[in-house]
Amino acid sequence: MGICGPQGPFALWTSRRQPRVIGICVRLFRLHVPTPKGRCHDYIGIDVHSKTSTAVAVDQKGKILAKDQFPTTDGHLLRFVSDIPGKKALAVEETNLAQWVYLLLHDKVEDLAIAHPAHLKKQHGAKTDFVDAVRLAEELRLGTITRVHHEDTPLWNLRVLVQAYLDVTEDLVRAKNRYKALLRTLRLPSTGAAVYTEADLLKQI
Repeated sequence: MGICGPQGPFALWTSRRQPRVIGICVRLFRLHVPTPKGRCHDYIGIDVHSKTSTAVAVDQKGKILAKDQFPTTDGHLLRFVSDIPGKKALAVEETNLAQWVYLLLHDKVEDLAIAHPAHLKKQHGAKTDFVDAVRLAEELRLGTITRVHHEDTPLWNLRVLVQAYLDVTEDLVRAKNRYKALLRTLRLPSTGAAVYTEADLLKQI
């Protein structure tokens, strides 16, 4: 018979203070929850850009084990991750490179988290690639990352291609609208599809 059970010595007392007692019981229970088996030993955050990437690895206590900045290539990314021994988890921010990183590294780590940028903790002070990499590693270690789903399937790859097509189409429409707006500003003909191919209009601009 536990002190929080229905027949416990505080049964009458808890009937009037039930929400508070339930909270105490939950906290007592959490104190005795063992650490899940298979927990990662180290946590890696990589701030990925088109030309260079900055990577940081921390241990379970948040101590920095390794850091580096290198060209954004398959070989450099694989080398940094493979140089961290044991079980490890990796976090990168959701960008147009996230799927490529996922396909490259998801089977090299125990866990790969693609972080939703809008939900990452705001940083105080100067923003640098190193600070961003540390933030990713820390939030992964603390379990506070809001994840964006990625997977390695033909359907997902099709989704990426369709999204890229839609993005290009949207950019093209915006460019056409800006061009027509420029023509209207200069009081030049701005109607119809022919305005995009007339060389005389370009000369007048």
